Amino acid sequence: MKTSILIIFILAFYLSACYPEKDYYTMKTDSYVLFYHKLEKINIISHEPGIIQLCFNAASDVEYSKSKNYSIYRSLCEKHNDITYDRKVKVSIPSDHNRFMAQDFVSIEIQSDQDFDDEHPVGSSLGDITTFYSMSPYKYIQSGYQKEFDWPSFEFNDFYVNLFYVSSTQNRSTLYPVYEFVSDLNYEQLKILGTGEVRGITNTLFGYIKFTQYPETEMEHNITVTMTDDEGRVYESSVIVNFE
Repeated sequence: MKTSILIIFILAFYLSACYPEKDYYTMKTDSYVLFYHKLEKINIISHEPGIIQLCFNAASDVEYSKSKNYSIYRSLCEKHNDITYDRKVKVSIPSDHNRFMAQDFVSIEIQSDQDFDDEHPVGSSLGDITTFYSMSPYKYIQSGYQKEFDWPSFEFNDFYVNLFYVSSTQNRSTLYPVYEFVSDLNYEQLKILGTGEVRGITNTLFGYIKFTQYPETEMEHNITVTMTDDEGRVYESSVIVNFE
């Protein structure tokens, strides 16, 4: 009995240390996005066969907000027409929501270090057989903060819930899904990407690449993802992907 009580006490202490209860404060803001992170590099992780996670490092990246680098933060809000939100919001300490990447992207490229199939030799683009999945508040902001997304009726809602580790009851209505073949992505789809939350420090999830078909022969490929932002900066990372 004493042993059981001791185990429960230790477990409770561990959980309280790892997941401390957060404090909150209320603030008025003119912008929906409260924090931007300047991306230094992308981290990609082989998640499941044929699926790659795209992450950024929230610990090393530079933060733009009302309290840090305000002039740059304000210019990003103006760039995205995010300056008339005019609402009070509840913010946690430390804040882990309404955080997005500062960079907007113009393209994503996917390549392999070897022949994928007859139509995709080594070094060629795999954009027509890969789908990009992410989320963004950009459409919500451009609607004047009026048009929210109906996630429950979205055909890929369960897919997003499972991949992005979100609760099916979580209010995500201000975030729109971004899903498209990589080869068909455009600039408007690649603005203010992210889940709005920082759930990991070194690897904060902002998207996925999913292959729609598998290689014809070799089942292990070194896949390179290259993202180019609207200022011409290039971010590249590679990972071994097992398709079995």
